[in-house]
Amino acid sequence: MSDRLEDTSLRLKDEMDLYKRMMDKLRQNRLDFQKEREATQELIEDLRKELEHLQMYKLDCERPGRGRGSSSSLGEFNARAREVELEHEVKRLKQENHKLRDQNDDLNGQILSLSLYEAKNLFATQTKAQSLAAEIDTASRDELMEALKEQEEINFRLRQYMDKIILAILDHNPSILEIKH
Repeated sequence: MSDRLEDTSLRLKDEMDLYKRMMDKLRQNRLDFQKEREATQELIEDLRKELEHLQMYKLDCERPGRGRGSSSSLGEFNARAREVELEHEVKRLKQENHKLRDQNDDLNGQILSLSLYEAKNLFATQTKAQSLAAEIDTASRDELMEALKEQEEINFRLRQYMDKIILAILDHNPSILEIKH
């Protein structure tokens, strides 16, 4: 029984390590996403300023009393071409931003499903320990107390682990915990 409890403890430690690695990966992905979003926001702001400048230029060119020679037409053509190019760039960046948000949601879902899988494994291990009731009847009081202490430690770590998972979900994406009908 103590070997099984020790195996369970080792599995719990392995699962906790895996959870930490997944959380580190999630943090890194979030940092990357945040950097990409900031860069996108800067680019959008620059494009907005340039668009305003081009609109001012267009209004300046359309004022009565100014000659509209071939150089003016060429300037308008270039301005319009640049405006279209900027609009396409903004559209592309919005699509990329949407794609990154989807990836972030997918990663959050993977972490949740992995956490649920780990919890199921830990609970399954506990039910195996319950099936050892016959062995407990034949064990000495000291052995029972030691096994009880080990089991309490495993339960304590399991509760901590579950609390960390729930807090991480609440911090980063509480909508995952919503019940949808």
